[in-house]
Amino acid sequence: RPSAGASSSEAVPGQHLFLGVSLAYMRHFFETHSPRQAHESGSADPTTTAALARVIGRLTARAGKSVAELESEALLQGWVQAEGGQPSVGRATIFVSHAQSQPFNNLISALEAHLALSGESEEHHFFWVDVFVIRQD
Repeated sequence: RPSAGASSSEAVPGQHLFLGVSLAYMRHFFETHSPRQAHESGSADPTTTAALARVIGRLTARAGKSVAELESEALLQGWVQAEGGQPSVGRATIFVSHAQSQPFNNLISALEAHLALSGESEEHHFFWVDVFVIRQD
């Protein structure tokens, strides 16, 4: 019997908490779900992580799973294709702590800068970001 918060299909309770999402996926999600007026005006106010968390909550509430879990299942089932041949979800390689009061695009820029400074390729990393990994119910 699964523990509280674990889905019945989850072999090991909490295994979804080891997932991470690619930087390409975060960019795509931001572009797809950010209010159009924010892009046109250059304003970051409506594109905060908190605003994206509300979108994520609506997208995942029925399934009771995180965005990373849903994306992982879609890849495994062949419902979506990995962008540029790279999967959008995998075992997290970098834990990310961030201020939800800041614009989400600042988080993306900070992650890009981190990879550039470390000489790492983004294709080899999956980021543990709370709004994508933790179930938003």
